[in-house]
Amino acid sequence: MAKISVTPSGLGPYAQVGDREIPQRYEMTWTPGDDEPELAARLVFEVIDGVPQCRGVHIESTQHGREIRRADLDLPLEDYLELATVTVGLLPGTTWSQGQQFEIDMSTDPFRRTVQRARRTAHRRGLSNEQLREAAELYRTTEHAPTQAVADRFGIPHRTASYWIRRAKDRGML
Repeated sequence: MAKISVTPSGLGPYAQVGDREIPQRYEMTWTPGDDEPELAARLVFEVIDGVPQCRGVHIESTQHGREIRRADLDLPLEDYLELATVTVGLLPGTTWSQGQQFEIDMSTDPFRRTVQRARRTAHRRGLSNEQLREAAELYRTTEHAPTQAVADRFGIPHRTASYWIRRAKDRGML
């Protein structure tokens, strides 16, 4: 049976999400049982400007596993982010087995709604100065296809990355 864990990443700083203080970085991992042909995965989350975000995905085949396929990359990241954030906010360092009852009712948990609201507000708020500075720095230091590098780094379309670069130039960052 697969084991799923949600843990803070080290003893680093904490961040405010709504009315709760949670670890700034935390991870969700799942590991299949010894002879299960499933994939192992690790998702890294970070709170930036009060908004939980997925910042890394690592998937690998296990000893008894199969190859990784395109369908394996179609992950419901927002659902995992909400589950991990609520878990680390309520029960840091939680581990449970797949199929085991979990004590958080994700459909009604008020902290889940806080996380969803923070993410919606951030998307409406648009590009932060921190993101724009990071995009400008990446653009400045990338030799080949810098706009594509910005698009890949932030998971945005090439056209949006071009807009960000234009805004960085208008603000004197480039």
